Amino acid sequence: MTDTIKEVSIPHQHPSIPEDPSAATPPLPHETVLRTIERTPLRAVQTPQAFQRIALRHAHEEARQKERIVTDDAAMMEDSGFTVVIVPGESTNMKITTPDDLRLLETPQEPSHIPCTGFGYDVHRFGSGRPLKLGGIAIPNAPEIVAHSDGDVLLHALMDALLGCAALGDIGEHFPDTAQAYDNISSVLLLDEVLERIRKRNIQPVHVDMTIVTQTPKIAPFRENIRKNVARLLALEIQAVHLKATTEEGLGFTGAKEGIKAFAQVTAWRNR
Repeated sequence: MTDTIKEVSIPHQHPSIPEDPSAATPPLPHETVLRTIERTPLRAVQTPQAFQRIALRHAHEEARQKERIVTDDAAMMEDSGFTVVIVPGESTNMKITTPDDLRLLETPQEPSHIPCTGFGYDVHRFGSGRPLKLGGIAIPNAPEIVAHSDGDVLLHALMDALLGCAALGDIGEHFPDTAQAYDNISSVLLLDEVLERIRKRNIQPVHVDMTIVTQTPKIAPFRENIRKNVARLLALEIQAVHLKATTEEGLGFTGAKEGIKAFAQVTAWRNR
């Protein structure tokens, strides 16, 4: 019971009660508060209620014969000497009793936010070009990357996943590799721009799961630093950022050490 419960007078007890203009809340006509009831032991009880049929029939018959005024089956059972036990209910299980209750049948409002996901994938070829960065972290003694920007394959996959949450296309549309403005640009700056664009669509990322696929370099020594940096860039708790790394067992272009690829999955809320 969360509401405050008041015991009030009834009309025949106080046939005429003048209004007190100094009262914070003027009393209703012919009603005044007698006392505030302690609500700790009170419970809001729903109907219909469940009882053994034979006992309930006995309570109904006794209430009819003795002309008892009761509010529900539980009251009848109590008056007939039965023990009534409270069990957990469900607040959304509403009973239609008064005309105003019919509003409960109206279509509920849409939730204030809905979950959405985005998936991203990117690949870069090894070769003379840019020093390898993953998640904004420089990876020493690693193959260089051929790229127009700084070639951070992990942040590129992450940006595509973020854009996917907002249905805003991909990074190639927003930052084309034919534009001189993006030559050797930091992917961290591009990520900031992507975050600003999805915020305008009311997208709030809440979890990121990423996978790097490469034969070289080994990712394990840098994994935690990458996680921490991505969490910082997205303003997420570290527990909301996951990073895995794997090889393709010598298969394909990553197995031949010709390049590196990354996947990213973003879970987000879309606020209305």
